[in-house]
Amino acid sequence: MLGAWFWLEGPSAWPVAAELCRVAGWTISAAGQLVFLCLVADRLFPSAPRRVVLAIEGVTALAVVIGMIWLLVAAAELAIGALP
Repeated sequence: MLGAWFWLEGPSAWPVAAELCRVAGWTISAAGQLVFLCLVADRLFPSAPRRVVLAIEGVTALAVVIGMIWLLVAAAELAIGALP
């Protein structure tokens, strides 16, 4: 729910950081999806093809990593004053 709030309501709450709110929401949602995939879906569907599971979990993990890198770079730019 936090990811959805950041994605949908964050830009109106913080118009200056609208893009960062959208990326943060996307990243938080992807992280929640990854946790669900690793902890719940693997137990509910133990006979799922391993290639399919690894592909879906890999894409989701990649989304989390890209989002975190994006947010860290944006935070560094904010700290040095490169962003408004």
